Amino acid sequence: MLSTLLPGAQLVAMILSTTYIGRENQLHVRIPRLTADVTVDGVLNEPVWQQADVLTGFSEFSPQDGIPSADSTQVLVWYSPTALYFGIRAFEPHGAVHATLADRDKIASDDNVQILLGTFHDHRQAYVFGVNPLGVQMDGTIVEQGQVLTGGWTPTLSGRVAPDLSQDFVFRDRNQDPAQESQVPIR
Repeated sequence: MLSTLLPGAQLVAMILSTTYIGRENQLHVRIPRLTADVTVDGVLNEPVWQQADVLTGFSEFSPQDGIPSADSTQVLVWYSPTALYFGIRAFEPHGAVHATLADRDKIASDDNVQILLGTFHDHRQAYVFGVNPLGVQMDGTIVEQGQVLTGGWTPTLSGRVAPDLSQDFVFRDRNQDPAQESQVPIR
């Protein structure tokens, strides 16, 4: 009897995920810890992605902070004992995607996605991992020191601290339009 119940239990576990909507102030995310083998290829077709939490309902920070994003974006996130995994579906229906085969860390004028990990719980420091649609990476840290700011970490367009891109972290990513898949190793 137990062996006949397990396949159903596994199916239920595979379809459970939580969606967090930023514009509805759902900002505290408890991402699931999962064990699975994935190929970081930009195709989010492994079953583990169905169990990932979904972040959506993003707002713009520039030119005006807090307005709903013009484009739809979904971020799928989960972690394993060895890495954080991000699957990003970014859509740009209002125009062509802008990206260049730039040098590493030089994608500020391109369309790009950035993941900011504030591991210090102080709302002033973060690791930043970014990538443009052609797979050019940027990474570094953001440290706000003594400024009175309106909150969050964003580039200098909005008068906030720019990232220090002198560090080069190791992370894997692959793009398959419109999806981006990233793996950030953890210890």
